[in-house]
Amino acid sequence: MRRSRPAFTLVELLVVIGIIALLIAILLPALSKARFQATLTVCAERERQIVMACHMYAQENRGFFPRHDFDSGGNLWDVGIPFYDVLTDRYKIPHLALFCPDADPRLADTLSRTYLPQFWRIGYSYWVPRVNHSQQIPPDPPSGYYQVYDTVIFRGPRQMSDRFGVFNPILTDSVITDPNANPNTDLSKVSIVLVTGDAWTPHRRRDGTLAALNAAWADGHVERVEGFAAKARYKGNYLNWR
Repeated sequence: MRRSRPAFTLVELLVVIGIIALLIAILLPALSKARFQATLTVCAERERQIVMACHMYAQENRGFFPRHDFDSGGNLWDVGIPFYDVLTDRYKIPHLALFCPDADPRLADTLSRTYLPQFWRIGYSYWVPRVNHSQQIPPDPPSGYYQVYDTVIFRGPRQMSDRFGVFNPILTDSVITDPNANPNTDLSKVSIVLVTGDAWTPHRRRDGTLAALNAAWADGHVERVEGFAAKARYKGNYLNWR
């Protein structure tokens, strides 16, 4: 007599599939959160490297952070050619370290070179003031040239002893938004981040709203800023948020 082989019934198979699907549904949010935290940490470390390079530059230049004026561009992610050369050549900051790992991958490879040889576009907003189109960016309020939305001075420090080094960061993630959007929008609830063209804002949720950003200070420490705390400071070609 032939013995029947033990096998799953259809009901048992469906139960197993259901359990697996339930476990995946439970684990995916945790995995997604862990990935977000890891990316935010790598981004923070890159910002810290840049700030420490600026700190070394200041020690060699009477306490002044690298400025390097230029005559094109209008936003804080625009930096002069000498600034890029100092960081990459003198202090050996890798090219990719100038861009958040969560940003559009085309930025480091292609978009950063869009305006060469006039200036570089990096993946972070550099808040140390420099002259651009004969105007200081970021501007001190009030400004007769730029549209300023803040009433207090929001620029970063010019030198190591500058008191604004205590109040304002040197470097932050870049937030690229519609220049005609409402500057008072809560970016953690409403997405006005560009979805075409210059869309490299990092640390966004699936719906496009801003989850958080990193801010690096003159002493080298990096703080996480929640998306709802980001505010538009002034308008260059786009709104500049921090």
